[in-house]
Amino acid sequence: MSRRVNRTRLYVIWTVMKQRCFNPRVPGFKNYGARGIVVCRRWRDSFEAFSDDMGPPPEGTSIDRRDNARGYDCGRCEDCAARGAVANCRWATDLEQNRNRRDNRRITHQGETLCVSEWEERLGLPKRLVTTRLRRGWTEAAALTTPVRVPLNEQRTCARCGASFRLRSDRVATAKFCSRKCANRRATFHARTGDAA
Repeated sequence: MSRRVNRTRLYVIWTVMKQRCFNPRVPGFKNYGARGIVVCRRWRDSFEAFSDDMGPPPEGTSIDRRDNARGYDCGRCEDCAARGAVANCRWATDLEQNRNRRDNRRITHQGETLCVSEWEERLGLPKRLVTTRLRRGWTEAAALTTPVRVPLNEQRTCARCGASFRLRSDRVATAKFCSRKCANRRATFHARTGDAA
């Protein structure tokens, strides 16, 4: 890709970044400028300074703030020094940006803080398992360290209707029925006939 194309794309990124922070008529303003997110004076006043500091964006990336509570700071100008701001921007992929959203739940475990999906990936846990455990009242440590008891997608045959079903992460290892409906039918049948379940 030519330097001219990179510069053009970089210029658009610079312009949009400033609009989000300073133009109340832009739809994204509520998530940036209205929250106090600003562009430091050095970058706001000079595209060349922004270009020199950030360089051309690699393919498949866009600008991202490492700390979402802080602004687009170069960390080198008087404005940043007066606010105690350090360099806060990087080029990030969509995946990196999604993991850096302010609405992500972050968990600190063994001195490291990651979002839930990163912990699941690192520990080899199924997607949404940690979130499900936390919603059910598990502690963060237990949600991360308790092994999955049931092999996911294990094929089983329902003891009532004979249908095959796959276990999910939230099912217990002793599951014998494909649904609550089948389990209830079996319990009702045994209650009527007086047989032991």
